[in-house]
Amino acid sequence: MRIDPRSEIDGIRALRIRDCIRRARGSWISAEYLARCLKVSDSSAARLIDSLVSRGVLRESQLSGDGYQYYDVTEHGSRFMLASGAKPIKCETADRLVRELLERVKRINKDQSYLHTVDYVGVFGSYLSDSATINDLDIAYSLKRRDGDSELFMKRIAEKVRKEKKAGRRFSSYLDELYWPELEVLRALKGRSAAISLHSTDDEILQRTPVRELYRLAEH
Repeated sequence: MRIDPRSEIDGIRALRIRDCIRRARGSWISAEYLARCLKVSDSSAARLIDSLVSRGVLRESQLSGDGYQYYDVTEHGSRFMLASGAKPIKCETADRLVRELLERVKRINKDQSYLHTVDYVGVFGSYLSDSATINDLDIAYSLKRRDGDSELFMKRIAEKVRKEKKAGRRFSSYLDELYWPELEVLRALKGRSAAISLHSTDDEILQRTPVRELYRLAEH
């Protein structure tokens, strides 16, 4: 599935809506959440929810208890979550991107400056189809901390963040600082390819679709 980067739903870019649903990991979606995520009014978010339900992206959930109505992602909504705004690529190009990504995995895992190793890589989505072109390269991944000692790990994070701040990088929150070592690995893993879409193995969507394993870190 591909999303036209210019397409809108109720005046909001479809790609922004997709990103918010992805960020919610496909669960606990409400009008209130979309209002915060998209920075729109409550009334606009409520209309958007109605549109997404009518389009078959969301359905009413049984979750309740705090006065909000929550929504689940449908099967069609799962395809919407995976949709890309990038131009389709040939299978030969996708094969090359897979090879290059696996080379980057090896380099990351050898580089002790990264605080995480890449523990697992898999591929899913249109790459596993028989199509001559695919919308993007959907990659499942999991990371593993190099340091098992939590205190040492936190010290290494603080040291890395200090260096980044000294180099001019700004962090909007303490959580962003904590997440930076992981984000650093993901940026290196993705490279500069707009065609690669990374998905943590924690994502619920990966339980709904076949995944082909490409790499698993050997146990020592």
